[in-house]
Amino acid sequence: MNQTCKKCSREQRFEFSIKDEIWELLPGVWLNHVLCFECFLEELEKVAPDKRLSLNDFFFLGIVGVSDNNSFGGIFLDSDYRKDRKIILGD
Repeated sequence: MNQTCKKCSREQRFEFSIKDEIWELLPGVWLNHVLCFECFLEELEKVAPDKRLSLNDFFFLGIVGVSDNNSFGGIFLDSDYRKDRKIILGD
């Protein structure tokens, strides 16, 4: 079962881990909570509107399925210490 966003209550569609110095730009209320990718970007835009993200800012970024679609495939991205990789999942 996927985690749910503590702001919008949607199931996570993207799993991600981002550098602490970027996550810590968010308002304190969100620092110890799960946010979906869309809410994360929305909150980041409020406090750092000119912040540009690159794949290298993430330790992990992956598209995950939802519970009612077990045949979901997706793309897994992993910055692997600046050695960018892309792996296609599913059919």
